[in-house]
Amino acid sequence: MYCSLSGNVATVPVVTPEGHLFDREHIVKHIRKYKNCPITDSPLSESDLIPLNFSDPKAVPPRQLSGESVPGLIRQFRGEYEATMFERVTLLKQIEEIRTELNGALYQNDAACRVVARLLKERDAIRQEIEQLKKESGIAGPTREDKLPGLDNETKAKITQKHQELSTLRKQKVPPPTLAAETIKGYKEKFSMPPHQAGRGVLTLDIHPSYQELIVTGGADKCVVLIDYVYGKKLATLTGHKKQVNSVLFHPVEDVIITGASDSLVLVWKANAPQKSSYAIQHEFSEHSGEVVQCSLHCTQEYVVSASRDSSWAFHSLVSGKTLLKVPEPEKSPLTCAMLHPDGGILATGTDSHQIRIWDIRSQKNVANFPGHTDAITDLCFSENGFSLASSGKDNILKLWDLRGPKNTDSLRMDAAVRKLRYDDSGKYLGVATGTEIRIFTGKRLEHIHTFDGHSAVVTDIKFGKDASFIASTSMDRYLKLWGH
Repeated sequence: MYCSLSGNVATVPVVTPEGHLFDREHIVKHIRKYKNCPITDSPLSESDLIPLNFSDPKAVPPRQLSGESVPGLIRQFRGEYEATMFERVTLLKQIEEIRTELNGALYQNDAACRVVARLLKERDAIRQEIEQLKKESGIAGPTREDKLPGLDNETKAKITQKHQELSTLRKQKVPPPTLAAETIKGYKEKFSMPPHQAGRGVLTLDIHPSYQELIVTGGADKCVVLIDYVYGKKLATLTGHKKQVNSVLFHPVEDVIITGASDSLVLVWKANAPQKSSYAIQHEFSEHSGEVVQCSLHCTQEYVVSASRDSSWAFHSLVSGKTLLKVPEPEKSPLTCAMLHPDGGILATGTDSHQIRIWDIRSQKNVANFPGHTDAITDLCFSENGFSLASSGKDNILKLWDLRGPKNTDSLRMDAAVRKLRYDDSGKYLGVATGTEIRIFTGKRLEHIHTFDGHSAVVTDIKFGKDASFIASTSMDRYLKLWGH
């Protein structure tokens, strides 16, 4: 009994339902691979095989003489060649079937994509028609800003009370014992540290109002770093933003850090470990749709304002963790900076369209504008005296404004664009980050006092310590530096 596949005597002979005989070992291998009969190409499984019984299955099979001669070898090679050709034809047939199925699937996918594109186009057209009808009929649909709670009477009362209280105290306040200009001229670099990842600049900083040894920085590496400069070490690294961090703030009495970043988020971090070694996100404000460029803490210490390149500023509650209102810029120009007045009643914002606007926080009305710059505003800063505002723009102009006018009291052209402005806590000195330098001016007449030039790349932020006892700066050269005695 010879196997129809190998041509040799079948060791374990089996028969298919159609009567073809095979060696079980050979036919099982074929079935597992092709699932059909090699002779008739009909479906075949192992359960269809019928075993044959013969008298002495243990007998040694006779020697095959067919392979012992040249004609026998030729016949054997011909059989193998025909089997190979048969397998090739089978594979080509299967490939053709797969190609046909693939073509059908591709045509179907293309048709589906065309239908989806047509439906999306029709949807957008319908939306435009609806918006046009709303404009023509004077009907405005609810916006995201309309859904925010706004300022209730209690919040407005808090803002008013704090404004009156601080305004009264300011009139009676004795200026702090700020250092003389000659002392500042003698400042030298006393601390230098790269707090963020290699190759990434440091973009912003803040000094803790009560614990002056603590400095927080935000970087292009998406991280926020808390530093104790006295010990020269990092206390904590805060990771949660997905893009560069543009603004950082300390809360003056709580173990809280507020950050704003290019991922459009404002995050409030709360210390959850001793020695401020670990922070967790307490609140997340996500009302903005563009990058957050600056945050400013309200003097009640319960609210924070954020400015965004989505052409709006927002007012958030640190107590409830909710955004109370979001105010659009009238010209829809992206905001570049914002700062709350020390008394908390008004807000100053700067835009890409070189506008400086003053807003009443309680009514959210634009109560004053300061024209004069010819390019985007880069920064704004109120003086602690309550009536002075400093501004800078990409036009390389530095300006001082008197809020009581309002009027421009002084202007100075710089040789490079100004990145940041900061008054000291008396308003006597104005620090300016311009190019790779830090320049110190008098706060009233922009008279130059001294220049610090220790950075090797653009200076991104500057802050005075208490009573101007030291100056902190950050730069795209990756370094946080302190200047003092």
